[in-house]
Amino acid sequence: MPGCAAINCSNSATKGFLMKHFPKDKVRRKLWLIKMKRDDWSPTNYSCLCEVHFGEDMWEKQREDGSRRLKNDAVPNIFSFTKQKTKRKPPAQRQVKSVLNNQISESEEKLQNPSQPIQDVSLVNNLESNQMQMKYESMQKKLLEYEKQYKKTVTKANRFEKELKYIKNKLKISNETKNSQMLNSVFNIDQINALNRNSTKFMKWSNSTVMKALKLKFSCGNNGYEELLQQNIPLPSLRTLRRRLQNLKFGTGILHEVFKFLQIKIETFKDEHEKECVLIMDEMSITPANLFDVSTNQNIGKVTLPKHEGTATNVLVFMLGGITTRWKQTVAYYFTGKSIDGTVYHDIVANIISISESIGLKIIGIVSDMGSSNQKLWKKLNITAGRHGEISNCFPHPLDYNRKIYIIPDVPHLFKNIKNMLMTNKILYISDKIKNLYNLPTNMICSSHIEDIIKFQEKLDFLLVPKLSEQDLVPNHFQKMKVGKSTNIINHDVCTALRFLSEELNKPEYITTAWFIDIVDKWFTLMTSRHPVLALSKLKPEMYESSITFLKGFIDIMMDIEVGYKRTWKPSQKGSILATSSILDIQKIYLDEKGFHFILTSRFTQDCLENLFSVMRTKNIVPNALQVKNNLKLLSVSQYLKDISKGNYEEDDRTFLSGFLDTLKDSNPEDKKFENIQLPQEIKEPNMNLCNGELNSFYNVCGYILFSIKKKTTTCEHCLISVGSSKCINASFSKLTKLKRFKKGCLFFCNELTFNFFLAMEQIFRKYYNIIKNKNCDIKQFLICKVKEVEVSHIPNCHKLQNHIIKRFILFRLKIAGRKNTKLLNKYGSKSIACHA
Repeated sequence: MPGCAAINCSNSATKGFLMKHFPKDKVRRKLWLIKMKRDDWSPTNYSCLCEVHFGEDMWEKQREDGSRRLKNDAVPNIFSFTKQKTKRKPPAQRQVKSVLNNQISESEEKLQNPSQPIQDVSLVNNLESNQMQMKYESMQKKLLEYEKQYKKTVTKANRFEKELKYIKNKLKISNETKNSQMLNSVFNIDQINALNRNSTKFMKWSNSTVMKALKLKFSCGNNGYEELLQQNIPLPSLRTLRRRLQNLKFGTGILHEVFKFLQIKIETFKDEHEKECVLIMDEMSITPANLFDVSTNQNIGKVTLPKHEGTATNVLVFMLGGITTRWKQTVAYYFTGKSIDGTVYHDIVANIISISESIGLKIIGIVSDMGSSNQKLWKKLNITAGRHGEISNCFPHPLDYNRKIYIIPDVPHLFKNIKNMLMTNKILYISDKIKNLYNLPTNMICSSHIEDIIKFQEKLDFLLVPKLSEQDLVPNHFQKMKVGKSTNIINHDVCTALRFLSEELNKPEYITTAWFIDIVDKWFTLMTSRHPVLALSKLKPEMYESSITFLKGFIDIMMDIEVGYKRTWKPSQKGSILATSSILDIQKIYLDEKGFHFILTSRFTQDCLENLFSVMRTKNIVPNALQVKNNLKLLSVSQYLKDISKGNYEEDDRTFLSGFLDTLKDSNPEDKKFENIQLPQEIKEPNMNLCNGELNSFYNVCGYILFSIKKKTTTCEHCLISVGSSKCINASFSKLTKLKRFKKGCLFFCNELTFNFFLAMEQIFRKYYNIIKNKNCDIKQFLICKVKEVEVSHIPNCHKLQNHIIKRFILFRLKIAGRKNTKLLNKYGSKSIACHA
């Protein structure tokens, strides 16, 4: 055990002194430090004080076992620099001068003085002397009692004064701690120091504060950032930010300065797995322009790609992205023209790989789209995949021939290409081998089957596939680039709808198209997994083997498919085969050789680079070369790769806007009432002859509403059993819901009584909605009141389940009706024409 931490004290446990550790409580520890008066010193977990520094009033009573313990609020109070309290001598016994003493002295004088006559001496001695003596003794006793009470009062007052001082110090320390914690949660240390200064001039800002300021500057622009400074937020000035960035040239080509920053970042990695990464490359369109760059005093806007010339129309960006942790960093960029010879990428990629390996990174793959320039690079690297040849998806590592670098076409791009391949060519063919293997009725996959779904549900209120529309079948150029538009066609709902219609309309050929959509949807899910549940992992052997078998089967399917009436081979087939085979090879390396628990396949896509492009496009949809350079520079330094909210911020100094929010509540009109609504005397009963398809869709909606109530509101088993369960029922209207469920128990099936209640609510909705939709009233509350008139006896009232069902259904139904009206307005161009139609 170490010696005593007090100044000028060398006591220790080896010398026989009792040592006491510093308390773990921050407040008490700080009090001990204040008492010690030892500057520029902080205790460790092993620091101690010896028993000499604690007064007797700081110890508990001695225990039976002889051990000594400090009190819970004990504080050291004896040090070499403290004055020793000298013990006071007990006060001398005071003599009370009374009238009796005076009289006694006078009588003695009279006795000693014989000249004075003595009268009745015996009477004075016997009477007065006895009475005065008794008074004297009683007063002396009272005086002693008063002295004792005074001492006790003074002792209590001193103790209370010490306790008050201790409580004040403790309260002050706790307030300081709370304030510091609150400030630390919002600001950095240098920002807190800036708050205590009158000015931020000559302030030395930390790197983290500069990064934070760069993020804010990029998010809200110069005007927004200056507004933050005017609000006295402790941030660096715009001039400081420009000065910190002026040495970073950020010219086109490989960014060697960024690699220096990246090397510092790599040193903070906790394990070697974080160094595993992929190289991602992609292009973005820019506005052709030849502009003057102040930072270099040169014009910018020409093509900078080696062996190419002309005015730049695109920017090619190279980015490194982590596999185990989602770090990313732009490492190179070039301005390119319209036509590119992709073979020049070879030297650029080789240089980036060698520099990355020199700072400790380990690149396992290159991710790119299916552009023509990228395919030229693949051709130079002997990367190929075809129906009649072997799959070559990798090339030797430039620095280590025992390792390989895999080519991974971007899966989201492939997903869009596969959808466009089906919709553009109208028909795909599969061989008899695949047909018999998967028990399919025909060899044809037709896009017309998807069109039949739209025609079938065109006039239905409850759709088999709510997100599918005619715009998805014939998208424009920009809609083709969106993954969301492709998922509207290739998803589980479309697959389920085709299987349902194959039985409903007796068209077995729909089954083959449904099978293909289901296969592609599952492949896309596995190849873009973002959660360990869907990741490739050997922790769940059955699920892992099933996923690997499926991916291998998908390669065989894409090898077998013939596109269009000419039965051709498409690049999207080649890309999907290369991507799938590369993922299969990479997962073997990571799971078998390097001991990874799982692999998130989304880390092998261009998502992080697409995110960077989306942030760069927020201010200018098609930026010019100078804007691209400045934005890349700012984003690379601040590492701000999150999408920001779109909006237009303009300055407005008008003072009348300051109280606008306070007046909103007062300016609201009174609640709209519906008691005085005039309804027609005769209201026709709506047509409730729903076809089997719409009836199945309506039943699926009922189950969805009940499942959402089960999930989001408080219910009991008694309530849920009364309306349905997760067990399917054998009815003609429940076929679609059976087809939609992935596994048992994942969907909710309402019973027939509850389904009849939903049908009754639908009838009331159709009866009154067209009458009151344009009335100045609370439409939702009106319909709820009408629906509550329906008698329902099988639903218990313990958790107000019936009210929840009514409110959810009416709200859902109003949203569906609103979307239908919006589609009519968009179709006919104006409200008047839509009404006439």
